[in-house]
Amino acid sequence: MVAKTLTLKNRGFTFSTQGEAQRYYSKIIKELYEGKDLLCDGEDFEDLKEIYFLYCEYTNYKIPSEIKAFKGVRNIESYNTICAAVILDEENEELFSTDKAIKEIADRQKIENKQA
Repeated sequence: MVAKTLTLKNRGFTFSTQGEAQRYYSKIIKELYEGKDLLCDGEDFEDLKEIYFLYCEYTNYKIPSEIKAFKGVRNIESYNTICAAVILDEENEELFSTDKAIKEIADRQKIENKQA
């Protein structure tokens, strides 16, 4: 079975497996949570924005006009796991599973690559 990859246009880079991408971004989110930090700029911020926008597009979720930052939060509804929160503005943020988003994107990219 061929591994699902994840290609991000922001970096012009392809993760060799879906799992590699999931581990990379999970580590970033966990570090944000532990440091109580916000990710507001840089390559990882642009990557997470691309992942979020693609996930919204593929799942027909409303695509926000702007993303201010990402942070790590504890999601008590999901077995107390650490996940991302997308900060849209001073009053609005949404939980965001990078693992689910990466899986969806990798699945779609695999289908698109077969059709090409």
